[in-house]
Amino acid sequence: PLKHKLQILYLLKKYKMTYDDGVKMFYKYLSGWGTKMVGYRFEGYLNNELKISVIKENNTAFNYIVESKRDELKIEDTYDVERFVISKVNQHQELIPYAFDTVTVKVSDHLELIGPSQIALVGGAIGFWVRTKSKGKATITIETNTCTILKEVTVS
Repeated sequence: PLKHKLQILYLLKKYKMTYDDGVKMFYKYLSGWGTKMVGYRFEGYLNNELKISVIKENNTAFNYIVESKRDELKIEDTYDVERFVISKVNQHQELIPYAFDTVTVKVSDHLELIGPSQIALVGGAIGFWVRTKSKGKATITIETNTCTILKEVTVS
């Protein structure tokens, strides 16, 4: 729109820049095509004290995390059930919402998997359920295309 073009013209004249200088700034700070990686750090202060710092940059490393509310399951008059969530995260532990990787879940003798053993991440995460069969130390093995994750569970 004309309004934005006039704003750009005003800023170029105000800071005595040429059109080429403006284009270089655009590619350096916004576009990133053919340049080194640019990252930004946002810091939040309260009463001149740093309270939070968030870094936003291109994803350079990925990892999988497995979370559950408990690592100890009980088997008494009936079986116990627990949900585990697999998430794909970047180097800052932020969820990768465009990840749809396939994972394979295997459980040891003391547990039984509820549902299919091969599942796909949806929006970067997926949950699965296990139930207890007998007492003892159990292992949940999660295989991805890049790594294998072992999760220890105690059934008592």
